Amino acid sequence: MENVAARLACERNGARRAEGKFLVSKTEIDDDDAMKFAPLTFVFLVFLTAHLLAATPPPLVPAPGSAVGQRTVILDTKATIPANSAAGFKLGAVKQGDIITLQYIDGKWKGHGHIPTENPDTTTDSEDESRLVIARPPKGKKPGDVIVVVPRETTTKPFVYTVATTRDDVILRINKNSDNKDNPGSVVYQVTITR
Repeated sequence: MENVAARLACERNGARRAEGKFLVSKTEIDDDDAMKFAPLTFVFLVFLTAHLLAATPPPLVPAPGSAVGQRTVILDTKATIPANSAAGFKLGAVKQGDIITLQYIDGKWKGHGHIPTENPDTTTDSEDESRLVIARPPKGKKPGDVIVVVPRETTTKPFVYTVATTRDDVILRINKNSDNKDNPGSVVYQVTITR
C-alpha cells in the first residue's frame, strides 16, 4: 500500500516517480523506504512553524522625523533623568495634540536621603514623592509646575499623554524636592514624542 504523505513529501523535495519507486538525486527509493521520510518531514515542518511563530522580531523604532501612521516622530530617545536637578531632562517645545509616550527602563532615585532606593515605576509612597512627572522648567532655582504625574507600571504598559496646551518648554523630573542637590540616583525612560 502506498503512503500518500511519503509520496507527496518526496515529490515536493524534487523526487520523480517511476514504476513504484522514487528517484531522488539519482538514487531509487521504494515506496516503503519513502514512508521513512514522512515522519521526519512532518517533524521538521512542525519545528520550523513553531520556531517562526515563536520568533519575535525586534521592535521597530522609527527615526525622528519619520512618519508613524499619520504622525511624525519628533523625539525618540532613552532619557536619563537625575533626581537632583530641577531642570531634569529637557523634552523641548510641544504643541497641543502632541503625544508623549514614556516607558520605564532602569534606575532608582530618591527625593531625599543619600541612597537611591525608589523605583518610580513601582513605588508606593503615599505622596508620590519619587514618581516621575512631566513638568514646566524651573523658575530660577525652584522647580516648575507639574503638568502630570506619570503612573506606575509603565514597564508593562507605556504611559501615553496627549499634550493639552502648546508649551515652549517641557521637562521630565522627580516629583518632589528636585531642587535638592543631595538627592541620590537617576532613572532611565524610553521617550517618544509624535506630532
